[in-house]
Amino acid sequence: MSKEYMFATKKIYHHMDLDRFYQLVREHVKQTRIIEIDVKKSLNHVLAENIYSPYDRPLFDLSHADGFAVRYDDIKHASKDNPVKLSIVRDVNSRKANDYVLKSGEAVFVETGYPLPLGADTVIPIEETIVKNEYVYIKKPHPKFSHVFTRGSDYSRGELVFSKGMRITPFMLKTLLDLGVDRVRVHDKPLVALFSVGDELVDEPFDPVNWKLPTSTRFLDKYAIEYYGGIIIREEKLPDDPNIIVEVIKNVIDKADIIVTIGGVSMGPRDYSWISLYEAFKPLHYWRGLKMHPARSTSGLIIDGKPIINQPGLHQSSLSALILVVTPILNHVQGQILEPRYPCVNLSLTNKYVENKYIDHYRVRPVEIQGSKCEVIDLKGSYYLSPLNMSDGFTILKPGTREINAGEEIRVCFYEPIHKSYNAPTM
Repeated sequence: MSKEYMFATKKIYHHMDLDRFYQLVREHVKQTRIIEIDVKKSLNHVLAENIYSPYDRPLFDLSHADGFAVRYDDIKHASKDNPVKLSIVRDVNSRKANDYVLKSGEAVFVETGYPLPLGADTVIPIEETIVKNEYVYIKKPHPKFSHVFTRGSDYSRGELVFSKGMRITPFMLKTLLDLGVDRVRVHDKPLVALFSVGDELVDEPFDPVNWKLPTSTRFLDKYAIEYYGGIIIREEKLPDDPNIIVEVIKNVIDKADIIVTIGGVSMGPRDYSWISLYEAFKPLHYWRGLKMHPARSTSGLIIDGKPIINQPGLHQSSLSALILVVTPILNHVQGQILEPRYPCVNLSLTNKYVENKYIDHYRVRPVEIQGSKCEVIDLKGSYYLSPLNMSDGFTILKPGTREINAGEEIRVCFYEPIHKSYNAPTM
């Protein structure tokens, strides 16, 4: 038996069920450490604690208009024929009116967003009043608490505002600052090493003369990893050399939380990535292929709680691996739920869709949105870029799904690094 044949037989796939793979990751991949940081530096971190409002918001009853703060009992019978006349208190700071106790028959001018005098419970917008000398006239009644943000109406003290596991967005960061939160406990962002593998690769655009292939997938992966919270600590192109691949991974594994290689995982004679690492590390936990399509060849291993993900290099397979494997693992190590979770909408299918292959697999299929309906796009083969560029989103067909009838709803999701400007359905 030839050495090449023996080597090839070691590379044979034993495709793992995707749900079993997720359980393997949950049990054996470590989450990043929890750190406490300045809120102003917390953007895109994942919360490691629940956030509760430290006080009532607002702290006081606030005005929702520039106008006069009054007692409801004083103005409840106001009418055009019988206007209410109130004495204007002139020496009250309109932005610190809560220093004053409003008496019956009085009115105090207040500004939008600032406290009412104690005892006031209603604000009359200035354009709905008549001011003459030292008096204000009100010609119609207003409901109690009109134009008032009442104390604690936004958040009451101790109310849950954000839950552990939420990724901090710009508006969440603003909210934390407005609540007076100065430091938060978050998961540290994972450190990721990213490698393209192949002698045929160059870090340049495609050149039809020499037929070298660009490391374009690495740029897609880099952006997607950073978008979902990862920090790239090393990225480069590696040759089809088992010794170099193993040496580089050994040198980086103590520094990185996640390692991703792109390419080098098929049955071809030069595809050494997975088998070289498997033989070098002899891991207890590994996978050689997954029941997903495209990207069935996605392989990997777990070393000291750190995943090494061997991602295929063809375009559709790379995107499928990002959607179903790389991004869910990124979420997991940052304390989020380990599953494909993306913005989605339910849309009606225009034509009947029939699937005859890989029925026991999870399948990622590109989708074109047409108003409130959608159509599944033919992949044509994992080499093709055009189906992905035509797509407005994707759907995931679960194992067992063979056909979807026209008019049935499917879940259309958006992988934001490529679908940020999707054609949203009209309402």
